Amino acid sequence: MAFNITPSLGVNTNYVGGLPYYDPNSAVPSPQLGSKIVGNDGHEYVFVRASANIAASTAVIITEPAMTAAGGAGAYSTQAGLPVTSGQYFWARSNAQ
Repeated sequence: MAFNITPSLGVNTNYVGGLPYYDPNSAVPSPQLGSKIVGNDGHEYVFVRASANIAASTAVIITEPAMTAAGGAGAYSTQAGLPVTSGQYFWARSNAQ
């Protein structure tokens, strides 16, 4: 599992869940959808919201500008061991370094 090396505080690339992180009264996630970081594994991660259920280790297609993700032949994937349910937020991992 990777950890963040981009100069950002508090990023958990293994996060899968509801509205993150700090303000439960906010209607938008923090970080914003589409935010990108680089992990210590050399992969880029982008913060998205699932528009369908996605199995762990599955390639996803990210739709802009909504920054939603669904299973398909895309350039990013869900992470090993981390399935995602429709509506959940997660860090999609690039398939290339």
